[in-house]
Amino acid sequence: MDQQLTGLTAAWVEAIGTIVAAVSSTPSRRITTQDQDNLSLAGNVLQATGSGLAVDGGSVLEDIGNGTQAIGNSTVIYGLLLTDSERERRPFTIKGNLLQALGGGVVLADGFDGTITQAQSLINTGNLMQVIGNSMQAIGASRSPNDPELGQTLGFLGSWIQAAGATLIAIVQTKQADSLNE
Repeated sequence: MDQQLTGLTAAWVEAIGTIVAAVSSTPSRRITTQDQDNLSLAGNVLQATGSGLAVDGGSVLEDIGNGTQAIGNSTVIYGLLLTDSERERRPFTIKGNLLQALGGGVVLADGFDGTITQAQSLINTGNLMQVIGNSMQAIGASRSPNDPELGQTLGFLGSWIQAAGATLIAIVQTKQADSLNE
């Protein structure tokens, strides 16, 4: 697969994963806790896959950042698969989201190297949104034992902010690819 197609595939797989994970964090009386866990697992697997695909020999910082994000998602996945309770899962959720935020910050820092085009500015905005969203999710998970409503709200909002950022990046990268192929 050529690098451009790999990059587009990675961006869309990650965006879809963030949306699925955001749906899992959305309060609902119709979705069971087990279904939420399954959606979270599927979303994090897709995100880890997308981030892993994005480690494709680009800049060193970008590859380190994407790899760190994939490790963060894998940490969340580990917690979902190998722990039985929310209390046991919480440290993995916090650490996984912080690793994702760290990785996103590294990718964001790389985005300020060189000339900033309109497309790069939008990609930087998407990366910043993901850093903010992951940070909010980590804070929400850490707050949930003492204030479950605040924890859930922060997790929900953070998930959707992350999803919006990932989707923005995928759209911009698609438009960039389309303009190169014209």
